Amino acid sequence: MLVKNKNIRIILIIIVLTICSLIQLQAQILGDVDRDNTISIVDALLVAQYYVDLNPATFYASEADVDCNGGIDIVDALLIAQNYVGLIGAFTCGSTQVPTSAPTTVVSTPDPTAVSTPAPTQLPDETPVTGEPVSCAGYPGWNSGTIYSEGGQYVQYNCNLYRNNYFSFDQNPEENSTSEYDTWVLIGPCNDDCFMGEGPWTACGEWDNWENGDYILYNNIWGGDAAGTQCIWANSYSNWGVTADHPNTGGVKSYPNSSKDINRTVSSIGSLRSSFNVTVPSSGSYATTYDIWANSHQYEIMIWMNYTGAVGPIAKAWNDDGDPIPEATNQSVGGHTWNVYKGNIGFTVISFVRTSNTNSGTVDIKAILTFIQNQGWFGDVTIQEAQFGFEITSSAGGLDFTCNSYSID
Repeated sequence: MLVKNKNIRIILIIIVLTICSLIQLQAQILGDVDRDNTISIVDALLVAQYYVDLNPATFYASEADVDCNGGIDIVDALLIAQNYVGLIGAFTCGSTQVPTSAPTTVVSTPDPTAVSTPAPTQLPDETPVTGEPVSCAGYPGWNSGTIYSEGGQYVQYNCNLYRNNYFSFDQNPEENSTSEYDTWVLIGPCNDDCFMGEGPWTACGEWDNWENGDYILYNNIWGGDAAGTQCIWANSYSNWGVTADHPNTGGVKSYPNSSKDINRTVSSIGSLRSSFNVTVPSSGSYATTYDIWANSHQYEIMIWMNYTGAVGPIAKAWNDDGDPIPEATNQSVGGHTWNVYKGNIGFTVISFVRTSNTNSGTVDIKAILTFIQNQGWFGDVTIQEAQFGFEITSSAGGLDFTCNSYSID
């Protein structure tokens, strides 16, 4: 039939184009962001890459918002991964049901700039594990910033070995391995040297440091040529540690620490308390100690929570056996009992040495500062910074020092 009316011809063309557009739209699969006509783990990875601004080459944003909340985020990536392994069914926005597999015939307009993406590796079987100790040598530590795009990848976390079942991003293995449907499965505890924590920051330089919130972590190998090697790792200001190999000679080699600025006078501090939990070696020579500085480093207040080996505080005098003589003994202040020492090495050093070692506890630092004021050892000084760490004199062969948790406020 020949249509002579120009207006009718235009209307027919519009109808045909609309029908073609609807056919193309129907063929597009919600969740199939690379438009390869199937939903796979690759689609989940592409959404995750888009979310962290990696700008994947093959990506169609119109198919990415599978939870239909108006945005594209990591939840969409996780939902696509769950759909791929069969944990959830089809994605639906409004009343439109979208299939989870491609139709037999697809009508679509190819993108000339699109780059094909390789098929994903086959996911591993969910084989039950015994939980027996295993070797963790060679396996990397889990990192919250890493995208684990395929199943069958192994990581260490808190001295346990885990395998991921499918796509994972920022999902802690320890918290996501409690059921068969979780992202991670626990293989077993490590029976050899292992990685404690996540450890997104590691460094081995003398003065390397890392800012985390209101705190700064310092490797702080200040012993010069007398020092050996030392590497620091940190999940946060609160959870960090070092492996130190310093020779068995006298003199402090390093003070790795977590530091926080205070910058307040003693009288203006209403409360200043700190809690800590550490794991320290049974050999070597070191002290686990707070180091608090006042009045432009005119005063150093050290609070020794434990110590081992040939170490001791600064004092005014020493007895015939070479032991430092305290200014006061068995002083109960700030929640603990101390022997208190005072000396000068160009600046005043006041040391509170706990009468028995402890690896965890809470210290009322304000009470200790008030005690010092009451002795007349300083006035209303300005507390500049408070540090907590390990003052290491020797650790021959390599010893591990771990701060499991720490806070000051």
